[in-house]
Amino acid sequence: MAEEVKFNNTLVSGRADETLTYTKYVKDESSGKSTKEILDEKVNKTDQLGTTQIADKAVTTEKLDAASVTTDKVADANITTSKLADSSVETEKINNKAVTTDKLNDGAVDNSKLSPEAVTYDKVKDKAIITEKLNDRAVTTEKVEERAITNPKLGNQSVDGRVVREASLETKHFANGSVTTEKIKDGSVTNEKVADDTLGIEKFDPELRKTIQAATGLPEDLSQMIQDVDKSVKQLKEKDTDLQSQINDKQQQITANDGDISLLQTRSTQMEEAIKGISASGGASQATAVTYENTESGLDSVTAQGAIDELARKKFNKENIAQEFGDSKDKVVSQFALPFREIESPEFIKVIVDAEYHFIFGIQLDGSIEWGKGIPAPIRAKLQEIINQCQQDKTDILGSINAAKEELSASITALQEGKVDKEEGKSLIEDEVKEYFRVIENEEFIKAIVDSDDKVLFGFYRATGKPYYPLNEMYHVEQNEEFFALWKDASNHVLLGIRRDGQIIGEIHAVNALKQVISQLQSDFTSLQEKVGTIDTNLKELLDVFSLQENPEYLAVEKDADGKILSVTNNDGSHYIHNAKSETIPEEFSHIEDPEGRTEITTDAENKVMSWRDSRGKKHEHDMEVTNLDVSNLNLQGNSVNNIQDALKANGFDTKGKTDWSDWYDKHDSALELPIPTKAVINITGVNQMPSKKLVNDKAYIEFFDFAGNYFKIKAYLNAQGASTMHDPMKSCAIDLFSDDWGGNEFEIKFGDWVAQDGFHLKAFYKDSLKSTQPICYEIGEQITSFLNVRSNRFHISSDNVLICGTGDMDNDFSQAKCMPSQFPCEVYLNGEYYGLFIWSLKKNRKNYSMNKKDYTSILIDNVGGMFNGDSFNWISAEIRNPKKLICVDGEEYDADTHMGELIGTDTVAGQQYTFSKLNAATTGTDTFKVTSVNYNADNKDMVNTAKTKAIIEACQAYKSEVNSASTNEEKKKIVEKSFDIDNLLAYIIFCELTYNQDGWYNNAQITIYDKKVGYNIYDCDSCLGKAWNGILWTSSLSREIFDSNSTNPLFVIKSLYAEEIGTMYKTLRDKGIITKENLNKIVDDWFDRLGTDALKRSVTKWNNSPSYRKPTNLDEHWEPYIPLSKSELESINSYNAETNYSVGTIVCYGNGGYDNYYYKCVKECLGSTPTTDGNYYTNGIYDSKERIKMWLEKRIDFCDVLWNYK
Repeated sequence: MAEEVKFNNTLVSGRADETLTYTKYVKDESSGKSTKEILDEKVNKTDQLGTTQIADKAVTTEKLDAASVTTDKVADANITTSKLADSSVETEKINNKAVTTDKLNDGAVDNSKLSPEAVTYDKVKDKAIITEKLNDRAVTTEKVEERAITNPKLGNQSVDGRVVREASLETKHFANGSVTTEKIKDGSVTNEKVADDTLGIEKFDPELRKTIQAATGLPEDLSQMIQDVDKSVKQLKEKDTDLQSQINDKQQQITANDGDISLLQTRSTQMEEAIKGISASGGASQATAVTYENTESGLDSVTAQGAIDELARKKFNKENIAQEFGDSKDKVVSQFALPFREIESPEFIKVIVDAEYHFIFGIQLDGSIEWGKGIPAPIRAKLQEIINQCQQDKTDILGSINAAKEELSASITALQEGKVDKEEGKSLIEDEVKEYFRVIENEEFIKAIVDSDDKVLFGFYRATGKPYYPLNEMYHVEQNEEFFALWKDASNHVLLGIRRDGQIIGEIHAVNALKQVISQLQSDFTSLQEKVGTIDTNLKELLDVFSLQENPEYLAVEKDADGKILSVTNNDGSHYIHNAKSETIPEEFSHIEDPEGRTEITTDAENKVMSWRDSRGKKHEHDMEVTNLDVSNLNLQGNSVNNIQDALKANGFDTKGKTDWSDWYDKHDSALELPIPTKAVINITGVNQMPSKKLVNDKAYIEFFDFAGNYFKIKAYLNAQGASTMHDPMKSCAIDLFSDDWGGNEFEIKFGDWVAQDGFHLKAFYKDSLKSTQPICYEIGEQITSFLNVRSNRFHISSDNVLICGTGDMDNDFSQAKCMPSQFPCEVYLNGEYYGLFIWSLKKNRKNYSMNKKDYTSILIDNVGGMFNGDSFNWISAEIRNPKKLICVDGEEYDADTHMGELIGTDTVAGQQYTFSKLNAATTGTDTFKVTSVNYNADNKDMVNTAKTKAIIEACQAYKSEVNSASTNEEKKKIVEKSFDIDNLLAYIIFCELTYNQDGWYNNAQITIYDKKVGYNIYDCDSCLGKAWNGILWTSSLSREIFDSNSTNPLFVIKSLYAEEIGTMYKTLRDKGIITKENLNKIVDDWFDRLGTDALKRSVTKWNNSPSYRKPTNLDEHWEPYIPLSKSELESINSYNAETNYSVGTIVCYGNGGYDNYYYKCVKECLGSTPTTDGNYYTNGIYDSKERIKMWLEKRIDFCDVLWNYK
């Protein structure tokens, strides 16, 4: 009997069948539910019943409520195959994911149990279907949906050429990029398997095409151009064959028509009579009656007049000439429709350029080929092969034509001679030349000249090649070891001689005559060699001998065997004889043997020596009076110095004064060269105040003195200069110098090793009272750049093989371009009144970067946040300083001051709106305005050149998107090295970190592009050496890196990619003494020695409100600035909290994050007192000093040593 259980005093009893019954149906007082309802809840909805309380088969399907059996109520393994009736398991009764692989017996699922659509791809587990589970031929073409099999679904080696049906794989079956180099067997791609015109540059990867075009500068349609040339050559060959056939036919006709010559003579006579019958007045109209045979001409007309009219109708005019390719069959094509064309150039015989005037190749004046930059070797070889074949074809054709012409001329000549009688023929043959001499050749002589009696005058022997000279009564010619040729008279006196060293001995007129003969022979040598084939060694020796002897100092010279001069004939006609003896020279002149070795002695009547010339050629005189004396160098010794000084003073010359170079250009046409001053003084006159605006061209005079005696006073334009400094009370100034009137000819000055310039900057450096930050940085940068030889222009100014030769360009071979400013201190006076201490500086002129204003591939960019700081180039921010003449999208000329915006390119179309910028009315900032674009014109040379520059800039700018898409460092390195001068940038990064050049990566850099590679150049270092551009102290400058973010700016990327190389370069600079505390301290000391304490005092007193030399006014009394000395220290400092009570010595960070964080040390306990009182995070004043700069550099070296692991 079942166990009895009480539920709220209601008995539940078990029956014999152990089913449950209810004893009574009453409602519970507390819940209001019946006993049955309570039992239903407690029995059916609790876990009070176990398996032991339910009899076998007591639970049937009919007794179970729908959905009463759920997965969580069935124990594992309770449902077995034996417990399931046939057809009891239906699809709708099986929960999703209820049937898994491990719940199916092997063989339980077969084809008969699967409906046709039962198995879909989402019901098949990854890797569930493998080759071993597929029957042979189970997978057929009709069972595989088109494009169902993709690369990820195919295993290695799964596709075998042996199991692929022939012709089953077509181009459309391959996905882009599915066929790669490593998947193609060596030798599997052959010429026979590649269809004609299949491989072209358009089949290359777009990025590869861009790379090729960016690297070579070749036009995109070069491939088509080469194919066109190939076709042209093929057509030329066909024409050559056809022409050769025609020539052969003509030759046969000439040979076959020998018998018709007499008939031709008869017809000629008849024609002459017919022509005579046409009157001068009516000949044209009567010509309609003259008929001719029109078979050969192919014309329709059979009369002369009709043929002329027909030809006139068929002549070409402008309407018959197509300017572009098309389908017209009745027009010829203009050269300008071709993708390439020939242009004229004084430097070349022929020049070929593309449609955008890119140089492809040219034939130089000497016949050699010059190729455009970047043409790949295979293309160059192919073009050279085509050119060679064309030249050979031309030579062959000309040879055939000339041969035919000669034979035809011979036939005509024979015909003409047949018309002349013998007596007339004699008179025609006898002429003046034949009467005197003629040239012959025979078995004995290659060539010989004979006179009218057939006597040989001169010739070359055929057997030996030696010259033949006839002997006669007057003279004869000999050869020996000393002389190549020696003419002697009958008494063996030397008349004329040619030494084997090229020296000619003889009377001056004979020498000159012989030189003219030899010169002519030398000029004819090349053509003579072409005609004869080989030149006798004797004749070649003669020409070589004369090529060795060229002495511009003398007309003629005679030397002994040791090369010592015996006698000379000078250019003025005078003669010099070292040791002469003659019966005709007066006896007053005699030879003196001098034991002291004096070469010349002048004695008086008593043989006393008056003057002499020593063995070194120096002339010695005891006393001499000279009216005019021109000397190159004057070396004063002994008392002569005092004598000269006395003479100068006596004539009013102040020897302690200055040399005035103001009129330099009155007598010279080159730059005035002066030493770089230690310090200079200038006085500006002609204006009442220093310029406060740009573009005003104030007319002034500049008086300059360098304390070394050099002075000038010249005219100049003055304009304010700078960007942020335009708001300073003491502004920088740009000066342009003129040699005559304002705006006239320039006055160029070359200071020391600077490039010559006609304009300079006077830098005020108002926020740097010590005028030291930038000059010191430039000197550090100059030493780093020079030592490492990483100046950005170094490849641009060097030849490809510098070991062999230079470039041939003096400006490049002897370049002194620094690619950065150089400076000297200069005290400025305005109308005689002291104005302040300035720094005279080189401008950012193209000359200082080895650039030519007409070179559209050498680009100089003043990078004011314009390049690499965004996804595209900022045309209204970055100033393009080279090349000179550029055209904007609106067709107007580019001008950074008044019309600055995007350059025109090949893709520019009319009607688009662009934003431009210009200086505002106050010329202290910029305003923007809108322009409308015009169409690009390929016939406009300036637009073509501008488009070339723009394409290079945009190709370099594209680095950002390319490097962002690269996934590995190796890929990024390849992208970077394609567009950047890596060594130059590595050195620039070291410089910026060493000097903490905070603005050097964004605004303050000059970017150069040579040969499509970008270089960075040091410029405007106003945020360096621990101070910001506004003169305030940068307290984080000894504990932060400049380049420490994940920016795609190339300097940040390269620093990360080339960390090891930077460390090696830094170590070299440390080990070689460039970056040492001693060297940097010396740079600082040297600069302050040039400034002088007094000059600094005068300037600071005059401009006494500069933030770099004053007490801060916004520093709270509880705090003082603090400079952390390491990254770890900086990162450990907590930010300032107004609710914290700070004790003395506590360090806080006060700022806006990153570079805007400043650090302070508590010097007086406080609560709620911010370090600054005016809302700024920094203090507004500092007393800067030389010692602060030196100490800061020492600490920054320590920081860099840790940064690059220097040991």
